[in-house]
Amino acid sequence: MKLWKVTWLRRTSQVVFLWAFLHLLLRTEFRGSVRVAGEATRVPFPLQLFFDLDPLVALANVLSSHLLYRGLWLCLLVLIPTLLL
Repeated sequence: MKLWKVTWLRRTSQVVFLWAFLHLLLRTEFRGSVRVAGEATRVPFPLQLFFDLDPLVALANVLSSHLLYRGLWLCLLVLIPTLLL
C-alpha cells in the first residue's frame, strides 16, 4: 500500500512539472526590443522565474559572460535540495 502512495505522488509531481514546463514553453514569446542600449532585456514574470530557477541557464550565463547575475542565488533553491536528496 505504501509503494502505491509513493508511485502516485511521483506521477502526480511529474504531471504537474510537465504541465508547468509546457505552459511556460508555450508562453515564450519575445515582445521586447533589442534596439534599446544599456537596458537589460526583460521577459514576463513566469518565464523570468523559470529562467532564474534553472541551474543550467545560470551556468551558461556564467560561462558566456564571466559574470554572476543577481538572480543566481535562486538556482540554489533547486541545487541544494537536489544534492541533499
